[in-house]
Amino acid sequence: MAGHLQVLLDEIVSDPECPIEQLQLLSKSERHQIIELFNATQAPYPQETLIQELFEEQALGYREQVIPPSVRARVCVEAASPVGWERYAGDGEIVALDRFGASAPGATVLEHLGFTPQRVADAASDALSRITQGASP
Repeated sequence: MAGHLQVLLDEIVSDPECPIEQLQLLSKSERHQIIELFNATQAPYPQETLIQELFEEQALGYREQVIPPSVRARVCVEAASPVGWERYAGDGEIVALDRFGASAPGATVLEHLGFTPQRVADAASDALSRITQGASP
């Protein structure tokens, strides 16, 4: 704490007109540690692992926070195959690509294949309507 007080006093002496909210309490090394080192959280992504598999490796409590069992009107959005998303969609909808091989700029292909914000919104509306009316998919 004495070190922080010294940093603060040095700041005040070096610039007495400095607004209080701009004064530093941390040393340069402490700021570096907090901003750079503590935030260095990159990790290699396992290229051969599906996102669903990574999700299943998480603790049950975490998975239930992300996908609460009580929420049944779900929409899974996948810019690839829908395979494997059924277990997460529950009574909801899956918006995914069911065919491949089209060639054009990305936005054009997605529009052509029906992978659009409107389709996602429609899927959400359909899932919510079905759940509130008590019907199955």
